[in-house]
Amino acid sequence: MDRARAAKNAVRNAFRKAVSQIAAEIIGKERFRRNRPAIEKALLRRSDKFIRKYRVLNQSAPPSREKIKVRLEVSVDRSWVNDVLRSLRLTESTAEIVRVLFLVEERILGKRRRERGEPLPFDTNEIGTAERRLLIRFAQAGYVPVDPRAQREPAAPGQIGAAVRGDINAARALGALCRCPIVITARAIAEQQGDGAFAAFASARAIRTKDGRVLAFRSKQVRIRPRGRFQGHETA
Repeated sequence: MDRARAAKNAVRNAFRKAVSQIAAEIIGKERFRRNRPAIEKALLRRSDKFIRKYRVLNQSAPPSREKIKVRLEVSVDRSWVNDVLRSLRLTESTAEIVRVLFLVEERILGKRRRERGEPLPFDTNEIGTAERRLLIRFAQAGYVPVDPRAQREPAAPGQIGAAVRGDINAARALGALCRCPIVITARAIAEQQGDGAFAAFASARAIRTKDGRVLAFRSKQVRIRPRGRFQGHETA
């Protein structure tokens, strides 16, 4: 087997493992084991379809080059995996599952390519620190976090920007498009000040798609001094 094919197979196996882990986390290891044939056919055989993006962290191979070991950082579309499992009747009923759409604008001032403080563009797959942490927290709380960039019906970047900047109707339209009863819009900005400290401000609100009611609103400002080698902007 040549090196290119071995590397391709290694990446494919890593995708299967990542999707398997998400599926087992959603329905439990025992239910996953009992229903492995159905999950294999509907999900794992096309695991690459559920990968939003990935990055190769390292790659190694023995002298024979018959096998290659790769270590990846993989982002799986959890909401789509959940939809497939629900179609197999392996998750709870739809009424008990709350999908939450996240629309986040993040600015980091004075850092390489964002010297002028441009927000992360909504038409790319890049996810900022604030958005990633929100997604993780809501997933841990039992919600199904939804990223509009990963949906099969893409949202217009301009509409996402309008929703983040306060357009309730745009937020409701996006919530309906992504089948989410709740939409979270958030803005976060961080910069390093003259004395070396990092300052950040973030605000977020939860909007009900059905009627546009703002269910909750929070904002917070912090200022921290760097310690050790941590990334000050991201931590702030």
